[in-house]
Amino acid sequence: MVRTPSAPNTPLPPPPAADHPDLPGWQLLLQLPSAVLVTRAQRIVLANPAAQRLFGQPEAALLGRSPLTLFQPEALPAARARIRALQPGEATDTPIALTVLRPDGASRPVDVTARLLAEPDAGTVLLVLHDVTALRQERAELLRSQAALRQLAAAQHQGLDEARQAWARALHDELQQTLAVIRIELATANDRLASDPATTQARLARVSALALAALAATRRIVNDLRPPVLDDLGLAPALEWLVGQVGRSEQVACSLHLPADATAEDAAAPCSAAAAVALYQVAQAALDHATRQPGTRQVAVALSRGVAGSWVLAVSGDGEGAGGLPPADRPTPWLLALQERLRPLGGVLHWARPAGGGLRLEATVPVDGQRLPPEPAPAEAAAETNAYALLLQFLYRAPVGLLQCAADGTIEMLNPPAARWLLPYSPDGSLDNLFTVLAGALPRLRDAVAAFEPANGTVCDGLALPPAAPRWAPAHLQLSLLQHDGGRLMVLLRDDTAPPPPAG
Repeated sequence: MVRTPSAPNTPLPPPPAADHPDLPGWQLLLQLPSAVLVTRAQRIVLANPAAQRLFGQPEAALLGRSPLTLFQPEALPAARARIRALQPGEATDTPIALTVLRPDGASRPVDVTARLLAEPDAGTVLLVLHDVTALRQERAELLRSQAALRQLAAAQHQGLDEARQAWARALHDELQQTLAVIRIELATANDRLASDPATTQARLARVSALALAALAATRRIVNDLRPPVLDDLGLAPALEWLVGQVGRSEQVACSLHLPADATAEDAAAPCSAAAAVALYQVAQAALDHATRQPGTRQVAVALSRGVAGSWVLAVSGDGEGAGGLPPADRPTPWLLALQERLRPLGGVLHWARPAGGGLRLEATVPVDGQRLPPEPAPAEAAAETNAYALLLQFLYRAPVGLLQCAADGTIEMLNPPAARWLLPYSPDGSLDNLFTVLAGALPRLRDAVAAFEPANGTVCDGLALPPAAPRWAPAHLQLSLLQHDGGRLMVLLRDDTAPPPPAG
């Protein structure tokens, strides 16, 4: 690579020799930090420095070889079939998982993305390889930590359920019985104390009323914590009691729909105690939220059977305040709490606002902790068919600055690193024209492009830009410029501040 001093008026260096004049953008491939192989007729014709480090071999040992000899053979038949099925200009929809074999005996897992370039012979394949050794280690550690967190959350939920059950039992066995005895004693005293009947009876009546109020309060607390009917009779009777209580206290029309086998103990797919408690708590929270929305007149609760025998609880209301329901990827705290309540059981929570208004919550819990089938992923958009446009899309997410400009310097496309690195050089803060942005740093860049005679080729390679004023800007920014396609310009920016990774 030719490098020049950072002075703005230094003449531009001559372009390097074109080792691959028939391969568009090959100079960019050599500078990418990702490992890149290009094969033609099933032989390697280009291996950039990152690929040489990945395979632990110099370029001379890689050129001319079949790429199949560089990987473990077990996954090669499937990989060859996927590559052979590509059409010109088409890339593999998902990365191919392979394992690199190195001369030192080590192996490295890689994700390979292949694209069949749309050339006249349609026989050139571009392979980009990403070493996923560290990624897999981090993913395994993340999965272990997630499993530990879920076990912790499950233990916390179990502990909370046991605590609620203990509180309910204590309130029922101690406080309620004590208050009942007080009421009996007061009734007896009412019969015996007759010296001042009017005053005594009035006071005793007030004490009896207070005792009745205390009994009702403790009964309500017990039921809010964990209704005895849930443990004694199961989920369906508990939902019947809950819906009846909410309908009476909130003056809202509440309806409940139960499947035919909900009241019976369905031996084929019973609702476990943990699932029953979780679904009851979801119904409790959803009913509380629905009845608090302005204009709520009706709330419906339905318990049904879903896929693979799972249990589905749906709560819907017609309130006006449900329009603020968040998107599925950003739940509010109360929805997040319900999600995490279902997660240890393998359950899921969905929410939506129906076309007619209101809200709808749906909680699904599988039988015996079995996982629900995954939802289908959305289809990917079809790619363009132009060969160079496909190459640009392919390189857009690379950790280097990438721009495409018209012949007059008008910027047609730039990726995020390019925008971040060029902005400090722009005199007015705009990124409309490459020559305007770099007028102060490289004043002769426009003249060099205008004087370049070949229709296609490298105008400059590894040109050093003077440091920009902001401290966060790269101190050693390199610029390479390629002219192609009737004068269109392709620009590569690379931050040379950090040292290159060690070989191997």
